[in-house]
Amino acid sequence: SGRSADAMASSGEVQRSLQAVAQGLRWTYAILWQLCPDQGYNC
Repeated sequence: SGRSADAMASSGEVQRSLQAVAQGLRWTYAILWQLCPDQGYNC
């Protein structure tokens, strides 16, 4: 029963982790865009 409770609570944690990953990807793209604004991702 303890694991089921953890699983129910982990749904919110998964969403937070996905948001954190998405934010990290945005930062990475922003940095790459600043490094090579003409070529974009293809440095």
